[in-house]
Amino acid sequence: MTVNKTSPMRRHTIRAVGAACLAFTGFCATPTLAATTADLLATAPVFQLILDNSGSSPATDAGFVTSAWPIVEGWLRKMPLGTVIIVNSVGDASLTPMTMRTRIQQRQTAEGAPLDQIIPAIKNIVLGFPKRIQGAAHGQTHMVGGIFDASRNINKSASTKNVILLLSDLIEFSPIANCYKEKGCTLPKPKFNLEGTEVLALGVGRGLPSDREMALFGSWEQFFTQTGATFELKKTF
Repeated sequence: MTVNKTSPMRRHTIRAVGAACLAFTGFCATPTLAATTADLLATAPVFQLILDNSGSSPATDAGFVTSAWPIVEGWLRKMPLGTVIIVNSVGDASLTPMTMRTRIQQRQTAEGAPLDQIIPAIKNIVLGFPKRIQGAAHGQTHMVGGIFDASRNINKSASTKNVILLLSDLIEFSPIANCYKEKGCTLPKPKFNLEGTEVLALGVGRGLPSDREMALFGSWEQFFTQTGATFELKKTF
């Protein structure tokens, strides 16, 4: 009779993979399924929700975020199992942002939870955002920098499109550009790409006179075209 001996390290690795597979899918009966789970995680997209916390941001308006929430939830419900979800605020880059990170999976662990548990947590963040930053809104808007940071989080090996959803007027006010003063403010050519990523911005140009609003849309349309992203910019919805 042949006895197969498994080293303690090997047994530990098998247990670790099995535990991850169990949390992700709810079951993991075979090594093949564990490998499939690892493949799914490697090709899972990233969903990023960026909340502009500058003083002029539409995300500081309770009515705006209430209206925007069904769109945010709709996008979340389209995301597949394994999606990494990141929620963060963007304003003055010198100040600490709010950040949340989780993953869609079948069972709750330190790394993630089922989508029906994640959505209420994100809803609380979005609807509570105006009150959260009341009296503490940032004086600058570093949206180009925030989008650059988001570009570093996307999964370029994702089997479906990554998503970046911005609740922002996109009125850049930073050392890069001042879109309050400049008609058709000049944004830098992006030194990153967002290929395989869908970008949706809600609240663009809110509060600007019509001529500057139209110019702002033109500046950002050129910017996102250069990143290779699929994008849609909206003031109202």
